[in-house]
Amino acid sequence: MYNDINMCRIRTEYKLLLTITLILLSLVACASVEPEELILEIPSPEPTATPLQSVLENSNVVVQQVDLPTNTAPPLLPSSTPTEAPKAVITRVATEVPTGVPADLLTNFPVVETPDVQIAIGTVTELPTLTAVTTNTPIPATNTPLPTVAAFNLPEPLPFQVGPDLYPANVNPLTGLPLADTSVLTKRPIAIKVSNAPSCVRPQEGLAKADLVYEHYAEGGTTRYTAVFYGDQPARVGSVRSARLIDLEIPAMHGAIFAYSGSAEPVKIKIEESDFGDRVIANVPGHPAFYRKNINEVACGRPEHTLFTDTASLRNYAASNGINDVRPNISGLIFNPSVPAGGQPLDSFLIRYLGVTNEWRYSSTLNQYTRYSDGSQNIDLYYNVPILADNIVVLYANHVTTLILEDRVGYNPSTGTGGNYSIEAQIWGNGPLMFMRDGQIYEGTWFRSERNAGIVLTDQNGNILGLKPGRTWYQVVPLDSPLTKTSDRAWSIKPERPPAQPER
Repeated sequence: MYNDINMCRIRTEYKLLLTITLILLSLVACASVEPEELILEIPSPEPTATPLQSVLENSNVVVQQVDLPTNTAPPLLPSSTPTEAPKAVITRVATEVPTGVPADLLTNFPVVETPDVQIAIGTVTELPTLTAVTTNTPIPATNTPLPTVAAFNLPEPLPFQVGPDLYPANVNPLTGLPLADTSVLTKRPIAIKVSNAPSCVRPQEGLAKADLVYEHYAEGGTTRYTAVFYGDQPARVGSVRSARLIDLEIPAMHGAIFAYSGSAEPVKIKIEESDFGDRVIANVPGHPAFYRKNINEVACGRPEHTLFTDTASLRNYAASNGINDVRPNISGLIFNPSVPAGGQPLDSFLIRYLGVTNEWRYSSTLNQYTRYSDGSQNIDLYYNVPILADNIVVLYANHVTTLILEDRVGYNPSTGTGGNYSIEAQIWGNGPLMFMRDGQIYEGTWFRSERNAGIVLTDQNGNILGLKPGRTWYQVVPLDSPLTKTSDRAWSIKPERPPAQPER
């Protein structure tokens, strides 16, 4: 996705005036490049509207829209409608380098092309500001008892920070925890696509053993998981479902093998042609690494929810079919057992996706978070243990509804209207975050500025927020998701559902 787009990249460390001059020259120089995609990097201080206006007026690149800080007057865009599709659209930008983040983690990412326009990025604006609004809206009680099942006993945390580049030989780079059996670290992590809709697919199997889980919007308001396994090797994972565009990122971030069951054809092609396409394991009828339960064994009673797998079967298949399964150079995640300063006490965090309401409740006894969906605690069906997490990271990311048709619910072929289209959650670059660990919540910024690296967290002052050694869940939400502080120790977010159809 990142290698097949010709780009003109402008890099400079000089003063603002020189930067603007170079950009003007480069815009003209790049106008004949096909496909035309521009990445503009303007160092701080951020330009005012006046020099940016000059950039727009003196270039032959058609600019459709520009996002600027709320305290900056926007430039005037051309009033006439262009006869051709815009050659560039400045739609998203980055901020200046925060303190404490290694420079080699801050190389700007290119943005993938859309069917109608090319996208340009420039560091000319600020990230959205998250302002909590205190209300009297009640939330479910947080004293629901835990089920009478045992939690996993995790190893003792390390007494020092590890990552983002170097991890001790016996430490899992996805959890920051030492492992008694380090042989698992000679292989790759395995990312598996897991269903979360309809509600009858819960409880799932194997999620309690995931090092990392990403929950994201699929379409129609439902969510889906990508679970990454490394330190533990679950005996069953599922139900296994189809991939989405976000899965062009997660396996690359963690050097993982990716296992899934089908996808929309354009998504399938993108995954196969990606830089990890040679380590993708996709289910087909009779595949030896996947198996089906009897339809009477699954609560949904529907065949699409009967598919399961396990890490041993996937590794055996990889070994038999020449799939690279040697330890990759994993980097990006930073762990520290010390609780960061600057947090606020937290008992409960609600995430009100359109199709499911999740809640993370802090247990001071376990010093972990327990998870609930639509009021019922999430359990791992295979291991009969509750879903627990040491870290919860709410990632605000730009969401784009693409022209890839995912389902035909309400679709009218004669008009081409209706249906649900694939959503691209752009978890590269940077964005706002809410971060929870040890009964504390923090606001800050996430950074992922290298394709093959995990996400770095910083607080509002640019200081590193270390993950607690342990398991992490990432809740991916759109940028415009309203955040509310419902009480002194409870927060709620309502992720806005991206449009079902793209703008045409």
